[in-house]
Amino acid sequence: MREFLDGLKELARIEQLLVKNGLNSMKLECTMRILQQLQVMRYKYRSPLVPFTSVDKTHQMRPVNGEYDGHIPQCSVSRCGFACCDVGTSGLNTIKLTKGELDKTKLSTTHLTVIENLGDSGCRATCNNGCENGKGCAPDTGRNNLSGYKPNDCDDYPWFRNLNIGKIEMWISDEKCPLPATAKLTHLPGVLEHFRRDVETDSNSTRSYEGAIGEMVDYKKFDPIDLEKLDPDDIKIIFEAGVHHAITKEWRTISVLTDDSPESDIQEYERRLRKKMEQALKIVHLRDGIRYSHLQY
Repeated sequence: MREFLDGLKELARIEQLLVKNGLNSMKLECTMRILQQLQVMRYKYRSPLVPFTSVDKTHQMRPVNGEYDGHIPQCSVSRCGFACCDVGTSGLNTIKLTKGELDKTKLSTTHLTVIENLGDSGCRATCNNGCENGKGCAPDTGRNNLSGYKPNDCDDYPWFRNLNIGKIEMWISDEKCPLPATAKLTHLPGVLEHFRRDVETDSNSTRSYEGAIGEMVDYKKFDPIDLEKLDPDDIKIIFEAGVHHAITKEWRTISVLTDDSPESDIQEYERRLRKKMEQALKIVHLRDGIRYSHLQY
């Protein structure tokens, strides 16, 4: 437990980058309120700092969700020990599955154990994979090298979907996820688009997520009021600042941990961050910013 994420310092650096890139006055105020809402101010890492952890998530693509693949590049370098995957057999932390969700996949589900059937609301499950030291739900020798199915709940994390009398709500993990605010915000458009598609095409999803937050713990409701005031160009500036900050942070970390300069690794990490940003921005432009009013069921 030697390392800490200091959210206040990270937010201060992001604010400087936003000003430098031309976001100021009222929109800067709105942006910082959003980022403060998404940032855990101080997070104790579960393991010492280590350089890049390779996580195979290529099988987790969601083709039904347009070009957005759900992958969060920062998870490979967050060094939290994949805290979100701590959903073992104790049942203290569980995965939300919609009704019939497991019936739709052709991937292995042997790593998932249903512990409570909630009828039309779906079920609660635990996972015995524990991210397999960073392999995620990837091919695992303990499961005959089968790729494991990654539930929507895990794919959306640290966001959680909820319907409140038919109105879409997004809730955010509070203290468990150490990702920087810009990483969480970049992930939001794809999660929203996926949720919108589901409630329009799958009645089981609609029933399963109505009041679903009541079964979950350690989430807080995300307030989109300030987000509504930003246009796609503002969002692009925020995402660009996030990429710049993430790359700078990794260069600092690598320089402390090793004498080598793995430039190719950093370049690949930046490529993944920019791909993620481009995917999110396509959705943002499609929805005229991120307008929750467009996404209400």
